[in-house]
Amino acid sequence: MRLISTLPILTLLGLLGCGSSSGGGTTGGGSMQSSTTGSAGGGGGSGGGSTSSSTTGSSVGGSSSVSSASSSSAASGGTGGSDSFDCTAVASAGSIVTPATASGQPPAMTGGTIVDGTYALIKIDVYPGASDPGPTEQTIVFQSGHVKEVTFPSSGSPNIIGGPYGASGTTITINAVCPVALSIPLPYTANETSFQLVSGTGSSLIYTYEKK
Repeated sequence: MRLISTLPILTLLGLLGCGSSSGGGTTGGGSMQSSTTGSAGGGGGSGGGSTSSSTTGSSVGGSSSVSSASSSSAASGGTGGSDSFDCTAVASAGSIVTPATASGQPPAMTGGTIVDGTYALIKIDVYPGASDPGPTEQTIVFQSGHVKEVTFPSSGSPNIIGGPYGASGTTITINAVCPVALSIPLPYTANETSFQLVSGTGSSLIYTYEKK
């Protein structure tokens, strides 16, 4: 959804799927950005979606703003199967968030029911051991078993990560089809009005979103 980086979701590898690479600013990394191993893609800025993920810390190269009706791919893990997914960006529902330094241990995620709707990033807590992703503007949309995370760089096209997802216990698994096919499991907490995502298992970077 690092969907969501951790959805911390994906640092995404060569950003093949939907999206053209463009230069652009450095408006933070994404929550869905870290939980699977990926190599850095070519292209511009290092802003990744909360769903961009990579335990190796590699950055998402390029942005992905192109609509991809043709980028329907087979998603692995979670709900599985192939799924057609619209890789176009949505409008931002929030504003730029400056990460805050937190002390002690990050709270344990508790899972919960994810309510369909649009969520805006409102807070990023950087606990000891985590790297500050920098100012970030991000919107996540959950709809009918799918999640789309859009990160808005300071310039250039938005970075988009999304596809079908499944939730079990305290883990949400995003079966990304955009920009590439990749399965990303991330710890999360959800209720009727908010959603929290840990940017990768064992990470100390927590993203909080508010339902609009």
